Amino acid sequence: METEIFTLYIIDAFILFGIVTLLYVFSRYQRTLKELQEANKKLKGSKEILEEKVRERTKELETLSKEQEKIIAERTKETQEKLVELEKFQKLAVGRELKMVDLKKEVNRLGGEVANLRNDVTKLQAELVRYKA
Repeated sequence: METEIFTLYIIDAFILFGIVTLLYVFSRYQRTLKELQEANKKLKGSKEILEEKVRERTKELETLSKEQEKIIAERTKETQEKLVELEKFQKLAVGRELKMVDLKKEVNRLGGEVANLRNDVTKLQAELVRYKA
């Protein structure tokens, strides 16, 4: 009978050890689960903060993009206006140069006529001198 009681104590001890081990494992499991839940909560918080930062930065970039588009549009308009002015100036300058070429031709033609008239005057003077003599 003593051996049976001793055996029962040993069985009880093993059962008790098993229960204690299970409680320890369960306690570690609960602690690990709680740590994982807290880490997950922190990750979600970090994710929300990061998403908000991304939204804010996206808005900033969109605003900057719109401002740059306005600047580009203004500069394009200014450049086009300057181009129109330059084209007008070019037409005036080319027209002026063509007029200068025409005037130069006219001056040369008139110079030739003046030379012809001088020759005629010289001839007439020579004839006048012969006629007087």
